[in-house]
Amino acid sequence: MKIKKIFKHKSKKSKFLNLKTFLICLTVMLAFFFISFQIFFRGNQNNSYAYSPNKPLIMYNFNPKTIRGKYLEVNLTTQRLYQYENQVVVKERIISSGTPKLFTPQGKFRIGRKNPLGTAYTGDKIPWVMQIHKDILFHQLPVRKDGSLVDQDKLGQQASHGCIRVNIVEAKELYDWTPKGTPVWIHK
Repeated sequence: MKIKKIFKHKSKKSKFLNLKTFLICLTVMLAFFFISFQIFFRGNQNNSYAYSPNKPLIMYNFNPKTIRGKYLEVNLTTQRLYQYENQVVVKERIISSGTPKLFTPQGKFRIGRKNPLGTAYTGDKIPWVMQIHKDILFHQLPVRKDGSLVDQDKLGQQASHGCIRVNIVEAKELYDWTPKGTPVWIHK
């Protein structure tokens, strides 16, 4: 009974202090989670937190020479994407990979999430998205709000923020051809 009386007779000042303390703690926790998220998923500007331009990531261990079915090969030196089916190149595409500062990681991956509507990055629409690794994607050239394409003249050159860009028509073809889980081999 005495405990109930103590809580019933709290002053307005103590309620305000409790609310203020709660809001400060909540703000600190949200800031911590936001910073942790940025470090874990985005890293710093040159992706050095997880990627090295010369050291491939082996997320999935497969030998491209023995794969039956479909797989994708990306050659960063020639800026080409090769679609294979049963060890035969069925399509070659010109791509645009990451710049030297915001490079595309080398390694062996599998296609993760797919989204035909894509995402918006700095206000630009990016349709036909296929996840390679974390925030590294295959996608169509970004489309500005006015409908123009970003860096269309830079296909065949390093121009993206780490993703692999494909021409507007070819992006839908690639998206439709590639099932989730398709092996991806990115190398120089």
